[in-house]
Amino acid sequence: TSTGSGNWSVPATWSCIGLPAATVPGIADAVVIANLNPAHTVTVDVNSAAASITFPSGNRSSTLQLGPAITLSVAGAVTINGPTGAATKSMNVGSGTLSAGSISINGGGAAGRTAQMTVSTGTITTTGSITFSGTATDAALISTGASAINIGGDLGNGGTLTTGGTGTINFNGGTLRASAASSN
Repeated sequence: TSTGSGNWSVPATWSCIGLPAATVPGIADAVVIANLNPAHTVTVDVNSAAASITFPSGNRSSTLQLGPAITLSVAGAVTINGPTGAATKSMNVGSGTLSAGSISINGGGAAGRTAQMTVSTGTITTTGSITFSGTATDAALISTGASAINIGGDLGNGGTLTTGGTGTINFNGGTLRASAASSN
């Protein structure tokens, strides 16, 4: 569980229950980007892996961002739960590479309670589906550049897909469900 802003590779950024004190999350760990006051950002600064990543709901903003050219491999689900108050829960892939078993983006159920995943020139690959729930405008997948999004399952409905660059979305076995809003 994150304890505040910092780099993924720094043990002080984490409270790893049941593990030695000087430990950062690894391939077998369920990572939680905590709902803390003040809002915080964890930066993946080295190639890393986790079993799953979850942003719990709550009334605070939190961000997980990948550094340039960094790879984060998640064997299971990435789940971004929407805030319970006016805040943003965000996973920013940027120019990095994210691979995940599945991605779930769950808007907070009211305006201004945003859950989002963004990518600019990086790559997102999921062997499963990308799903959305909550308020469609507050559950967002945003591509702003020459990104690649590779989806092994379905791209669900109920969210907002925004494309603003020359990016590509590849469906490798799934289907596109009607999105609430999309642009390019």
